[in-house]
Amino acid sequence: MLFTHVLQKYVQLGFTHVLPFGFDHVLFILCLFLLSTNLKSLVLQCTLFTLAHSITLILAACDVIAPSAAIVEPIIALSTLYAAIENILHQRLTQWRIGLIFLFGLVHGMGFANALKHIGLPGENRISALLF
Repeated sequence: MLFTHVLQKYVQLGFTHVLPFGFDHVLFILCLFLLSTNLKSLVLQCTLFTLAHSITLILAACDVIAPSAAIVEPIIALSTLYAAIENILHQRLTQWRIGLIFLFGLVHGMGFANALKHIGLPGENRISALLF
């Protein structure tokens, strides 16, 4: 697969994973935004989430882990529900939320890994496809 085709296909897959198919990700990020009192805390949370998401995505793509959609998808929904409830119960960011954001990012990454399992990754441009 040519590099330009990899770029187009996997960037598009990333976007469609979020909109329209990944509304749970949008809700989760919205929950992060709603409890953040400043830009620094929001960037920290989004960075940790993205880092964790990338870790499990790479591990699954390299067949180190094999997440089950039947387990992962309900946990993704529960993580979003938890973040929403925490927003209602707390007025500001708590210490444990940072760790939970990372853990939730790991789970959300497994959800995207399941989507990639159905699409597949090109052998010759695997790293590029993952980055895009």
